[in-house]
Amino acid sequence: MPGRLPSGSDFPSSITLDIIPPPNPTGTSSITPSDPSSNTANIIPNILLLLHGHGSPAQTPFTNFARALNLPHTACLSIRARTPLPFDLHGYHWADDLLFDQDQDAPAADPNAGGVEKSMKMLVEEVIRGVLVGKCGFRAGEVQVFGFGAGGGVAMGCAQAFETATDEALGGVVNIGGTVPPLPSEYGKRSGKFKTPVLTLYGSSKSALTTTAAREVKNKFEDAEFHCWREKEGDGMPSSREEMLPIMRFWGRRLRAAAPEGAVEVG
Repeated sequence: MPGRLPSGSDFPSSITLDIIPPPNPTGTSSITPSDPSSNTANIIPNILLLLHGHGSPAQTPFTNFARALNLPHTACLSIRARTPLPFDLHGYHWADDLLFDQDQDAPAADPNAGGVEKSMKMLVEEVIRGVLVGKCGFRAGEVQVFGFGAGGGVAMGCAQAFETATDEALGGVVNIGGTVPPLPSEYGKRSGKFKTPVLTLYGSSKSALTTTAAREVKNKFEDAEFHCWREKEGDGMPSSREEMLPIMRFWGRRLRAAAPEGAVEVG
């Protein structure tokens, strides 16, 4: 059974996020988070979590991106990292301890250097298990995660932690330039590869995804796809239809359509 659209009151007050309802056939939001009793509120077959990169200055950085995606039958959550950058550096980060590169006078290039366990546990336990599955009734396979940079690493970490805790795979992860973080020790160890499908995208030059980092993704995930954006420097967000195409194809194979009104799900 598809889940209902979450409302802001479903989440702990410590979590800052925007809830973007799925579009109706005309392309505008069909229901509002404050109206969970709407007739369409219980027929959302997909929900997509959007995790920003390191130090994003916006309050909820991917809200406009979520609206622009306009994915049918899909609600989106644009989630902000909890921890502000120090020294009046405007923005937020996912790391437990933000480490600085003294030579560059900037945060360490490796977003996992300071650990991201707290962020992973917040997303897995409070957002996915606590609200989406526990309160709203979504199944694991109906939950997708998109992460950019450090958010991509956290997204893959969430997939690992969720599967280890529940033995269920999420619907999929889209990772732009992120690297796999260590699994928090409290989740224990898991034999075999994780089954959550992962699409990793990266630039053809100056990418944070090294050969070693790509091998780690392959070693961790059974269904790992890679796409190199040709003639793109670094791991920036997609900026054209061509760059979005592999992501839309990935979602096209995995996002579910809403059941016709009156239909009964079996199994």
